[in-house]
This record gives sequence, structure tokens and C-alpha cells, in this order.
Amino acid sequence: MLDSGRTRATLHTGSVTSRLVFVLYRLPEMSREEFQQYWSVNHAPLVTSVADVLGITGYQQVHTLREDTTRPAPAFDGVAELWFDPSRSTASREEQRAAGALLLEDERRFIDLAASPIWLAEERVMSDGPKEGLRMTSAVRRKAGTTRDEFRRHWADVHAPLALAHPDVFGISRYVQLHAPDDAETYAPAVVRGAPEPFDGLAEVYTTKVDPDPEVAAPLREAMAADSESFIDRAASPNTFGRVDVIIDR
Repeated sequence: MLDSGRTRATLHTGSVTSRLVFVLYRLPEMSREEFQQYWSVNHAPLVTSVADVLGITGYQQVHTLREDTTRPAPAFDGVAELWFDPSRSTASREEQRAAGALLLEDERRFIDLAASPIWLAEERVMSDGPKEGLRMTSAVRRKAGTTRDEFRRHWADVHAPLALAHPDVFGISRYVQLHAPDDAETYAPAVVRGAPEPFDGLAEVYTTKVDPDPEVAAPLREAMAADSESFIDRAASPNTFGRVDVIIDR
């Protein structure tokens, strides 16, 4: 995982932040349990060992525990998320390249790189609530005929307010959107890994338990579903629930 070349403010807050997003699919010969075990036990310490070299200030693993089976897109096995501050790197460019190569060599042992999109996302905190329980992570693709800019504007300016306007119905306590930039396809770590086309965004959502009036909730849920259909290709947008392991936070 290479130096992003952009600065991260803090791990927990900040609406103008960049986050490296790596949506992971395991090698076909591995089970999800084997993949997640290797990721935790072998790869995480390797990332930690080169954190100072690459200027990594935050690193978390999101381990898929449950899938949304209503969506036909294959569920990912996890998401790696990193924040960088290049000014905190202690190494030369040659040492940074060597550290990146070391991580890539290990990634090939458990990640299907050709199936795993990676991009540097713009992080937009829509609701900065607590991170309690499992995290819902939605990898989102825009609907055909929708530009990436149109998708970003609708997702942030229309869809998010609609979702957050009724916490008594949807129970959303924390909501972060991770937007792919226009040049996501040419992001250097994606090119070197032979990564597929990135998703247009990733949603990080935490919810609390609610018990809404069915008559009140039904039309609101229908409105949310209709809005999603207007700009999201749901069939190509996998949704999972997982555990977040924070490896580095400084």
C-alpha cells in the first residue's frame, strides 16, 4: 500500500480528508476465515512495521461478518482503509518504494488483486455519531447514464439528507461517504496492482435500534428506495456488515 501523497487530518473527525480505500476479495483457494486470519495475523504487523517509512497515520481493517443477500453483486471479504501524512515519513523515496513493494508482495499471498478496487477517496462526514455495533459498508456504483460528478452531488446533497432526516425511522447514528475522484482509474496503487474499475463511493454507516410506526415508516422507506434507484446500480453495489479493527491511530 503505497504513499498516497495527500494529507490526513485525524482518524476520527474532519470533513475534508482523504482516505485510501481498498475493497478486498480473497484468493479463490482461500476461505473467508483463512483470508481474514492471514490479514490480521500476518499482514497487519507488516503494515505497522513500515508505517513510519510511508507516513501512515491511520490504518483499520473492516472484516465482513454478514452479507446483504438481497444484492446479486458478490460481497467483499473486507475493506482496508488508510490515512497518510507524507510529512511524517522518516524515509527516502527509495526506502518508501521498497516498503510499498514489500506490502504488495504480501498482498499477493491472500488478496485477489485483479478483483479488488483501490482508490484514494474524499471523505465526507455526513453524521459524526458513535461507532457502536457492526459497521454497515456499502460499495456503491452509479447508475448507467449518470456521470461521476452527478452521482457525487446527488449522493451528498439529496440522498444523505433524506436518510438523515428521520433517525426515528432509519436509526442512522454515523454516516460517512467516501467519494471516488474523477481520476480514480489512474491512481498509481490501482495501476500497479492491475485493480478493476473502482466503485464510485463507499458508505460507512452505523445505526441504533429503532421501533418506528409502520404507517409512518412505509412511505419514507419507499421514498428512500426510489431515490436509490434513481442514481445507484444496486445490483452492482454489494453491502456488508462487519467488525472494525483499528490497527494504527496516531
